[in-house]
Amino acid sequence: MNSIYDKSTLIPPLCENELPQDFHALYHIFGMDSSRTDAIMLNEYEILYTAGNAVIQFNTLTKRRKYVIGIDGGGIGCIRLHSDRKHLFVGEQGTSPAIYVYTLPYYNIVKKLQGGTERGYACMDISFDGSKLCSVGMKPDYTMAVWDWKEEKIILRAKAFGQQIYRVAFSPYEDGRIITSGSGHIRFWTMANTFTGLKLQGDIGKFGKADLSDIHAFAELPDGKVLSGSESGHLLLWEGRYIKCRFITEESKADNFNKEAEKNSNKGGS
Repeated sequence: MNSIYDKSTLIPPLCENELPQDFHALYHIFGMDSSRTDAIMLNEYEILYTAGNAVIQFNTLTKRRKYVIGIDGGGIGCIRLHSDRKHLFVGEQGTSPAIYVYTLPYYNIVKKLQGGTERGYACMDISFDGSKLCSVGMKPDYTMAVWDWKEEKIILRAKAFGQQIYRVAFSPYEDGRIITSGSGHIRFWTMANTFTGLKLQGDIGKFGKADLSDIHAFAELPDGKVLSGSESGHLLLWEGRYIKCRFITEESKADNFNKEAEKNSNKGGS
């Protein structure tokens, strides 16, 4: 049975002129932070989402909300629901923030994962078998860490990239394969056994003739290829670290033709 952390012992000391939490009561939190994390369907009627320094459980039938306030004081970076639907992972922001693992439905803290990043967690994913967690930090370190979350320890770590990462995902088809994407890149990782032990090895995707693009979304196909979006609206099919083909609309073809014609016209008039 998991031991439960006393939440009061996890809250950091108050800053100067800061009121203790028992001096005030939360009435309502407006809005939703959709820039880094999407809403999660908890069950048929309830969703989980983040806003500021809180995770909110919203019942669409009763319109009632349950608030889980962040601990480290800098806001909620990302959340992830385990496939067993009994554990919620909350990556926080702040100075040396933690990932807190809550059990549902009572939101008891049973795990605290510390040391994965300096200032905040940008995204997380859980392995297909549920045993490992992969987290990616925000600036300045952009650290990628693979955890044995039940033991509260890091198995592997590496620098994910030098710019913002939007998404990380374990492969549903190949154990030890991870994909990250973000500002101007996509990267394909393997947890590889080397002469010096288990290591994370990452290959950065090569855009070739395609325009360099931020990548917010991708999906791995059963044959190992990866389909991603792009800022141009084209779908990119990746095989290994290279683009195998692009899927574009007729409107995109017409726009490209018109731009090329305009470019050639300007050259001829100069």
